[in-house]
Amino acid sequence: MNRVIGATMLVSVISGWGAELSASNYLHRPYRKKDCQEDWQYPGIRDDIRGIVVFHKTTNELCGIMPTASITLVKTIENDTIRVLELCNISKEFANGELVVIHPSTNAKTDNIYAPLDPRACSLKRTCVGVVESIVKR
Repeated sequence: MNRVIGATMLVSVISGWGAELSASNYLHRPYRKKDCQEDWQYPGIRDDIRGIVVFHKTTNELCGIMPTASITLVKTIENDTIRVLELCNISKEFANGELVVIHPSTNAKTDNIYAPLDPRACSLKRTCVGVVESIVKR
């Protein structure tokens, strides 16, 4: 399933689909949602989780009409890996190896969240929506 997000969509609607090609030099490329993203599992996690960041990427799109999220892959103390979607995070950064705590959200909707793809998009299914915070204050 292909989706065009953000300003590219607006330009395309206003000027016709041909504008997407000319605007592509200036705007972000269209987001292509992989089919495997639909297979992500969202177990009902209620307790905070501690772990080490193995991958982090923020979104370049602002929150608005479409919910956006950063992706953080965290290797937990139990030696499991979980993907965390943090809604509307466009500025918070985490380094690989950084100690973090995940505060899961129990009432977040998971439909149609725009998030950048991660290296384990198809192999890692366990996903939660929540807030990631560094354990060591910078």
